[in-house]
Amino acid sequence: MKELWKDVLHYETSYEVSNLGNIRTKSRIVIGGHGATRFILQKDLVPTKNPDGYMVINLWSDNKFKTSRVHRLVFASFRGYYPKIVDHKDRNKTNNKETNLRDVTYHTNSHNSGNLSTNTSGVKGVSRIKATGKWYANIKHNGETLSLGQHVVFLDAVIARRDKEIELGILEETPAKEYLVALTG
Repeated sequence: MKELWKDVLHYETSYEVSNLGNIRTKSRIVIGGHGATRFILQKDLVPTKNPDGYMVINLWSDNKFKTSRVHRLVFASFRGYYPKIVDHKDRNKTNNKETNLRDVTYHTNSHNSGNLSTNTSGVKGVSRIKATGKWYANIKHNGETLSLGQHVVFLDAVIARRDKEIELGILEETPAKEYLVALTG
């Protein structure tokens, strides 16, 4: 994929962001508070990971730094607006490629969140029933838990969950094997 650069929305004179999620300063002349002039060279910036696992960068504007999440800068610069929620399609908070980002509702974003620490199957909404050894699939939608049945084969439960996510418009059409790899890493 070819790397394309655009001005960062609301920081057009100072920063650029790429479709691959990279950020750099723009070469420019800056006049300081006392009238001193200095030249700033273009420089690649290195984001850091915040405690929530998102890549962040400090951007300078109006004599102060603002910490911004890289995925929001990429989305806004390539789509032209800052949405309420930017979702990582593949659930990887560090994959800030423009093609991996989408504008979603809070509801869709919560469905695309990772597994809870108590999840033992590795797939959200799929659990093993100890008494029978079968796999139970479910999904929460509009405050209601929908049962997707009990399955003898783990992959059948995973596919039931995936198919319901597609039906509800939560997930884009994805082959079952790719879906399982994305969920379990």
